[in-house]
Amino acid sequence: MRQKGFTLIELLVVIAIIAILAAILFPVFARARENARKANCMSNQKQLALAAAQYRQDYDDVNFWDRMGTTLPVGPVGVGPYATPYAGNVFFWHDYLQPYVKNYKVFECPSDGAPSTCCVADVPHSYGPNTRILGVPDSSIQDAANTILLMDAKYNSRVDWADRGSFDMPGNPASRHSDGWNVAFYDGHVKWLRYVPNGMFTLEAGD
Repeated sequence: MRQKGFTLIELLVVIAIIAILAAILFPVFARARENARKANCMSNQKQLALAAAQYRQDYDDVNFWDRMGTTLPVGPVGVGPYATPYAGNVFFWHDYLQPYVKNYKVFECPSDGAPSTCCVADVPHSYGPNTRILGVPDSSIQDAANTILLMDAKYNSRVDWADRGSFDMPGNPASRHSDGWNVAFYDGHVKWLRYVPNGMFTLEAGD
């Protein structure tokens, strides 16, 4: 007795069902993957915020600079100093914080496919410090809980909180993480903020 198989119509129905399920589930998996990357990024920034606090304790309660010049020759990647066309040989802010985190990978966001390097042998990095508070003493920070320390950034090694262009990401000018950024504040806490495209620069807290 010959065993009955699938008809062409039944096979097409099964394929259609699989295609519909895939269309429903793939975006869910993609969002879950991005949420995991966002959480990893927040962890990185939390470590960097704690490192910055330790740095300030060691240097008379003064925040780090984005770069400092030196007469030392250019060193290897991850060691520095680095050669810049505009400031000579310098050490960057990630060089100051690295001894406290012990890992340069902390400076890379998992959602950033091409971390920035801005000079010879520079370490890849996905974050930038707020240029308005570089080298300032703790006593000059009036509202540490609402003052950006560093955040997701793409251009060079710096972020200016009043310059929207510093935050725009190539290919997606709105955000890096689901229409928003991860932001570390001066008091050490980190949260995701939603991008709102009106005015020069506006952020609102995410849900």
